[in-house]
Amino acid sequence: MTIKTNFQKMIFLFVLVFGTINLYAQFTEIVNDNVRSDGKFYKKDNLIYTDRIVVKFNAQVVSVPEGQVISNRNDVVNTFAVKNVLTEKATIYGEMELLKVFPEAKWGEVIRTNKRTGASFTGKERSQIFTGDF
Repeated sequence: MTIKTNFQKMIFLFVLVFGTINLYAQFTEIVNDNVRSDGKFYKKDNLIYTDRIVVKFNAQVVSVPEGQVISNRNDVVNTFAVKNVLTEKATIYGEMELLKVFPEAKWGEVIRTNKRTGASFTGKERSQIFTGDF
């Protein structure tokens, strides 16, 4: 009976210690086997946060030279709203780099060739898709 009581005490302490750690954690990481993402998700007060964003602009907002993948808020053209948001976030989270998802994509280049048939087709604009890490 003593072994069972000591074992129960150990289990109780184990649950108490790890339960307390989660109570004092600022963010709790969300892990789900059915969700795949490059970034991590966190939950706090029923709000979900992430450390990575993916942005697709419908116009040429970021001008990145050919072959360059990394850009920052200084490369933003044609809109002050986006530049102001990135400047505001930089004061809170630090400078954020925008990584071009498709480095070979050029603005306005939407005609592509099917590799199997050789036929041309119109695809989606991919030069303005970026990821950003906080």
